[in-house]
Amino acid sequence: MGTVDILLWGLLSEKKKDRLRAAELLGQLGDPKAVRPLLGIVHNSYEDIDVRIAATRSVAKIGDLNAVPELLNAYKTHKGFVGLPIVEAVSEILGRTAPEDEKSRDVFSNAVNWLIEVAQERNSRLVFRDFQTLCKVRLAAVEALAKIRDPKVIPALTNQLHDDSLCIEDAVAAARALRHFNDPQAIQALIQAAGNKNIADNVREVAVESLGDIGNPNAVDTLIQILEDRAERFPIRRAAARTLGRIGDPKAIEPLIGTLERERASVGGYIGGTTAEILGEDITKALGAFRDPRVTDALVKALGYEYSIAHGAAESLKKLRDRRAVEPPIRLAEKGGIYDHTPLLALQILGVLGDPRAVPTLVKAMRHPHPLMSQYATESLRRFLITHPDAILRAAPKDRDLMGRVFQDAERDEFTKSVCG
Repeated sequence: MGTVDILLWGLLSEKKKDRLRAAELLGQLGDPKAVRPLLGIVHNSYEDIDVRIAATRSVAKIGDLNAVPELLNAYKTHKGFVGLPIVEAVSEILGRTAPEDEKSRDVFSNAVNWLIEVAQERNSRLVFRDFQTLCKVRLAAVEALAKIRDPKVIPALTNQLHDDSLCIEDAVAAARALRHFNDPQAIQALIQAAGNKNIADNVREVAVESLGDIGNPNAVDTLIQILEDRAERFPIRRAAARTLGRIGDPKAIEPLIGTLERERASVGGYIGGTTAEILGEDITKALGAFRDPRVTDALVKALGYEYSIAHGAAESLKKLRDRRAVEPPIRLAEKGGIYDHTPLLALQILGVLGDPRAVPTLVKAMRHPHPLMSQYATESLRRFLITHPDAILRAAPKDRDLMGRVFQDAERDEFTKSVCG
């Protein structure tokens, strides 16, 4: 007698722990001949609930699409007890199955239609053991629909966006699932949800983020309205700023810059530690998606703002590598204030831009008495000399030895990395 046969006999044991262990192990072995006995356990209302759940999960692990109709029947009869494991099992089986003939395609299609119904389940706690279980079942169904990626699930997911009065979690999951569909119906539903102040904030926030994943420019106007509305909830404005950067439509440049300036002006030019500073940092990072002179000018100006905004601006300037941005950081680095973050950020930018005009400033900053100024300048000069070693020859005589030592250190480090991996 083989292992599977022994375990099938174990399902008939008088001891719960033996039946439970047998049900679990049959799923791990994955033998299709265990499916029918396991389904019998799922249907058996006299069986212990833990054993029935284990049997349901093992059916899912075996992954036989032919088991799905039986699971759907079991849900109708026993959903109050094993509804959630059944939904999860069907989701797992569908996710691992590619229908190859008409019969399997029908089974698959019927299961998708069933998941759509379950996602909109509104039965009372008289059917489910508690309200929380109902919400978990709906959420599992929505997440299953997200994995399927079949366009026919889009209407169900879009309906779910606005059905947040019962179970907020599955409305959020629906907003997240729609990011996988670059479809006009899905995009329009997400746009409407993003701008609808009558639905939950976290649903709207995820809808905005999903629009960023899709990247469709049709969402830009709504996102700009959200960003510019100071009465709008803060997390949604932040999400709108980030998403505008991800979509990258030039239409967003002026609204992003304008919002940054207005937020800063509204608090008298000092926004340290406030939500306005956090939003400002998001905006400067979003601006890094646009190669435009207006953006470069705004980011250079933002280097003089509070640290988090200035840091975001510096990261975007390094990303853009616009040579127009060289001279302003040179002037800022020359300031050299030891209690000011701006010169330090300027030194970092100069190292990334790699423009020869910055070399004298970097060498001068290396001799600065403040250790951070010297450290940042040395790191930037090392990065520059690796790609432009001839800059040493054009340097002033008094600086050549210093630059030569920096170059040698950089060369040694590069060689060590290449040898040691």
